[in-house]
Amino acid sequence: MPAARCQNIAAFLACAYYSARSAFQATGYDAITVTSDLAAPAFGRGDRLITRRQAAYKRGDVVFSSRTAGFERVTALPGEKISINKEGIFINGAPLSRSFYPFSQELVTSSNLDKTVAVVPAGYYCVLFPASSYAYGGMQEYKNALLTRFFFTADELTGKVVMRYS
Repeated sequence: MPAARCQNIAAFLACAYYSARSAFQATGYDAITVTSDLAAPAFGRGDRLITRRQAAYKRGDVVFSSRTAGFERVTALPGEKISINKEGIFINGAPLSRSFYPFSQELVTSSNLDKTVAVVPAGYYCVLFPASSYAYGGMQEYKNALLTRFFFTADELTGKVVMRYS
């Protein structure tokens, strides 16, 4: 087959793929392949997931963020006070059910977030993505500022995981 014809076929297939993907995304859905084991055992490297953009999210929804390129559970909702210490995560002073804990447990037990308190601003969700964490010094106001790195608007979340396929 002549090289020019192969290039035309390749260009056509690429155009068809991106057109179909754009049409799929326009419906609020997206297909994502998991590239790490950070969300194990829920999701493993190579898993394929369908996400759906939402206007609002609930505690426990598993979401994907392109900002962090990761999956995690929604931990706290707009207006809620979240605090993290050695005993665990607390929402408005009450212990958070373990079923709503982030996949990355080491983030919760990390000294970086010990004695951290913040109120989730209106229009934001608290999602404890491990990629959003980094160490500040030991001062409490810096720890509280650190927690704000885990606040995302609904627009910053690519969507809620609605299906897993292989």
